[in-house]
Amino acid sequence: METAGPLNYVPAIRWKRGEIGALRHQFADGLPDAVVPLLLIDNVRERQQHEKKGKVPITPAGYIDFIANEMLNLIQRKRAFVDTQWFDAMQGDADGLRLLFENMTAKLSALVPVVRISDKASRRMVIRERAAQVGVAVRLRESQFAKSKQLEKLLQDLAIDASVADLILDLGPVEEERHDASSIADWVKRLGRRNKAWRSVTLLAGSYPKKVRAKPDDVLQFVRYDYKLYCAVSELLLQEELELAFGDFGIMHPEAEPTSGSQSGGGGWPIIRYCTTTDWMVYKPKTPVNSAGVSTYFELARKCASAATFMGERFSHGDSYIAERATMQGLGPGNSTTYVSADANHHIAFVAAQRTSAPLDPEPVSVNDLVVPTMPAADSSDEEFWD
Repeated sequence: METAGPLNYVPAIRWKRGEIGALRHQFADGLPDAVVPLLLIDNVRERQQHEKKGKVPITPAGYIDFIANEMLNLIQRKRAFVDTQWFDAMQGDADGLRLLFENMTAKLSALVPVVRISDKASRRMVIRERAAQVGVAVRLRESQFAKSKQLEKLLQDLAIDASVADLILDLGPVEEERHDASSIADWVKRLGRRNKAWRSVTLLAGSYPKKVRAKPDDVLQFVRYDYKLYCAVSELLLQEELELAFGDFGIMHPEAEPTSGSQSGGGGWPIIRYCTTTDWMVYKPKTPVNSAGVSTYFELARKCASAATFMGERFSHGDSYIAERATMQGLGPGNSTTYVSADANHHIAFVAAQRTSAPLDPEPVSVNDLVVPTMPAADSSDEEFWD
């Protein structure tokens, strides 16, 4: 079994087109080895209902092979956690999971399966086969932190110890000051030291709001409470010999299911969710089209790109996407998928840089380069963003 390197950021990525596109660009730009994505695989039945007919093979085996090939094209030999909580292969969860892992073993040697203390025996047996090669990631909900006996039993069933397992402590939604940093730090110390030492320990949380409502021309600001809590917990652990990685759900609410409808958070309306050092700046109009019949995404892009928090078009593919539309470079306004790709890509790039202490110097677009939209809304396919 290969020894994994240090870990400092775990972005949770739902297996949907927009977020996959965001991650694909980030891998292309050279994602640091210390950033390991958590891939949330969706439910087969739901995916078949939501995808267009003929786009995805309808048989469970075909769909599983499709997922494995998508992963191969996306991450190749990069390390990643794969969470199949929502996976259902129709002919049986364990059989489908085994088939998926067989595909991954042949093509994706660095994918690490996620396991829970609530997983049934048949599922544990399949994951045990994979764990012998790459280890596992144990994902604990906050309500399960005290279940130490069940945790020990899980590791026994998998025939591994904590040294080849990554521990993910999932707080779920973090809203304002609901969580106490000292109590979370105590749990991290208690769980992080169990069975000598884990391969890594990650504090996973999300604080992007479930509902975002705005009046025309409003720019909303939301505190990144997930990162604020992580920093407070990390400070309390400075005297401990325990490295704590940060994990988040990016621009999505933690409780949004992978199979839910539109990803944009606005029913497909134009929206920009822009991550900054401590906050999200959310640009979202009341209506998607103004009185002149021009897509408002161009206007939102102008506001975002000219703001003091904008990182510059060279910072990430997402920033480039926003800057190009702010300066009207002959591109269409996009759609809900490209909005997710742009925003999620910027978020991953920003937090990855933030976690490695890289310089984060904003570079707003010059007002002289901004163009007031005068053209009608163009075709919104915008496939070039994530091809």
